[in-house]
Amino acid sequence: MNKTAASFLKTPLFLTTIFLCCVETESHAEGDAIARQALRLVAKRCFVCHGPDRGSEDAQATDLRLDVRKVALEFNALVPGDSGASELMTRVASNDPDSQMPPPGHGEKLTAKEVKLLGRWIESVSYTHLTLPTTPYV
Repeated sequence: MNKTAASFLKTPLFLTTIFLCCVETESHAEGDAIARQALRLVAKRCFVCHGPDRGSEDAQATDLRLDVRKVALEFNALVPGDSGASELMTRVASNDPDSQMPPPGHGEKLTAKEVKLLGRWIESVSYTHLTLPTTPYV
């Protein structure tokens, strides 16, 4: 290795670039893990009424599909990058029996940890990278 190349490897610019690449890779890995967990949760807790599992009469009464990206966005159920504007977050965090999801008698209320996970997932995605499963995660 020549002297110029060796000195470049020690520059702050080079070291910063290497650091940022490592952080970005870790960030993507963490984001992927959050997405997998969140999508598994949505499939397990929401798809019975808002997904391909829509077998109940209550499910057939709603047009909201969380497994169809276009529909989820049209209903503002998911506003990628903005959990505060996402109707899904409003509903799963609600204590009002008239608006909470799942509604009373249709499954247990999500835990604080599950609500936080969904919020982190929504905050971490963008409109172009929102991917919803077409089949339930197991």
